[in-house]
Amino acid sequence: MAARQGTRILVIDDQTDVLLVTARILREFEVTTLDDARSALALLRAGDRFDAIVCDLSMPHLDGQTFYETLAREFSDQAARVVFLTGGEDPRFAGFLRDVTAPVLSKPTVARALIHEVRRLAGASHS
Repeated sequence: MAARQGTRILVIDDQTDVLLVTARILREFEVTTLDDARSALALLRAGDRFDAIVCDLSMPHLDGQTFYETLAREFSDQAARVVFLTGGEDPRFAGFLRDVTAPVLSKPTVARALIHEVRRLAGASHS
């Protein structure tokens, strides 16, 4: 399937294998992968925008919660486009996950669920 014209997806995960698999799952879109949420913030601050952002929750340097909270302050339109991937229950994020409105999928996630969430989020800007 060809990439959906102009539908940009950002995938952030510190695990290279997860980045590769997620990019492959989302191959119908134009996918940018990054292994550090700090780099993602730098892209956004430079003016890049994405139709959906798939973000790991537990990462070194800048975790998904802090990334999301920063997005909410600086780029609320982009915060509304986040879907989280998590490898398991981490007590550090229990309160955040209970309160966050963003979708949260468990790794390994079912490819169909991830594609559904990305299409839903990206659909807000593309018909």
